[in-house]
Amino acid sequence: MKISVVIPCYDKHFLDLSKRMVELQTSTNKPDEVIISLNGCKNIDHKKIELLENRCKQIFTNFLIIKNEERVPRPEARNLTYDYITSDIICLCDADDRIHPQRIEITKYFFEKYNISHLLNSYILSECQKSNNCCLLCDSGKPNKFINY
Repeated sequence: MKISVVIPCYDKHFLDLSKRMVELQTSTNKPDEVIISLNGCKNIDHKKIELLENRCKQIFTNFLIIKNEERVPRPEARNLTYDYITSDIICLCDADDRIHPQRIEITKYFFEKYNISHLLNSYILSECQKSNNCCLLCDSGKPNKFINY
């Protein structure tokens, strides 16, 4: 069972892509395919896009950046990737959201063990959002850091 990670990204989050690639590279299981839908490319130095692309092609077996000069909404950016996906499972990750180190491993586990067609996960805040001297997650009794499962 193969897993593709699809990452919609617009120019203002371009610098976050390097962090996401490191998270995927150092995760417990690497994805079989990574596809980035990069929009707003006219606002990004094309040499930086090429550098990211060349670096990631050395890390991931199947890696692709779909480039759109104009900005498009996130759903449309995701839709631009679907004709290129070659895997059985699609993991959607936004460029500005951290990726759990076991995300691919856990996703694969549930799809292989159970007869499911969709898996929805929760998220953690990237920064503590204080309310009454406590972050929203701490206040609700939830962890504010990734947990290994």
